[in-house]
Amino acid sequence: MKMERQRYEHLLQLADNAVQTVLAPVPENEYRIDSQYNGHIAAFGVSVLMSGIKPTLAFFKGSTAETKTILELLGRMVIAEGFPHAGENYATADGLYATVVSMNAARESEFKTLVLECAVALKHVIRTYNLN
Repeated sequence: MKMERQRYEHLLQLADNAVQTVLAPVPENEYRIDSQYNGHIAAFGVSVLMSGIKPTLAFFKGSTAETKTILELLGRMVIAEGFPHAGENYATADGLYATVVSMNAARESEFKTLVLECAVALKHVIRTYNLN
């Protein structure tokens, strides 16, 4: 999977918007976010490639508050990217999982590609912040 530079830069902007909205790093806190997000987003893409999108989403939605937040960030990016029928239910871990479970194989494959692209951009954006 290779992403064009223009698309990557677009996804970086979506990722930063999601981080600003959900994690709200502020100057008073030196733009710090919890370092656990770095580890979770790094593991996400590998998990999708090794286990598949559905098992990864199931694990992340049932794990910690931080993993659920990773799914929320990715869901917000998918909504902003305009994935077909991406309603507000994508912005929660449970809603994202429920929607993916009901997808047919072709749509799931398209979704998996988009989520992996978003995960790469989100990983790079998270690493630009000061981590606790």
